[in-house]
Amino acid sequence: MEGAPFAWHNDLRYIITKHPKVMSTISTALILAGSIVLLPGVSTYAGDTILAHPVVKIGGGIAIAAGKWLRTTVSSAEGVAQAEPRGQEAI
Repeated sequence: MEGAPFAWHNDLRYIITKHPKVMSTISTALILAGSIVLLPGVSTYAGDTILAHPVVKIGGGIAIAAGKWLRTTVSSAEGVAQAEPRGQEAI
């Protein structure tokens, strides 16, 4: 099993390069969902519901971080694809 620990990295790279619009939409959804949870009014209005729990706020922060990372990765992959001459692949 050559390169087994990094097999997920190749799969993620493939999905990002083949479906950048879908991955961009997913990143936007992650950022939006995380932002809604972190709004002060939402947690205040939620009161004793699950949205007021600190773990939900931590999850919101993680969702925002993951969404921003994914957006940056998609943007850099699109930049590399545009900079490459046609018919050649990046190494």
